[in-house]
Amino acid sequence: MMKPDRGAEIVDHLRRVFQVAIERSKRIKRETGLTGLQLLAIKTIAEEGPIMVSEIARRMYLHPAPVVGILDRLEKKGLAER
Repeated sequence: MMKPDRGAEIVDHLRRVFQVAIERSKRIKRETGLTGLQLLAIKTIAEEGPIMVSEIARRMYLHPAPVVGILDRLEKKGLAER
């Protein structure tokens, strides 16, 4: 069984990782006007060329439904086309 103090240490480290990720995401949004997921979708499309939504979703570890929304927003900005 894990010692309680070790568990608290792990939780604290996870909290710090999430905090850094949230701050980085905010900075990226300010600098580019895009969310991290939008940038990841663009990167996936750029690496693979024409690619199905289901494959983008699989590579982003998401269900296809939210990816469709991400792609809709990218398309409105002129950054992706179907």
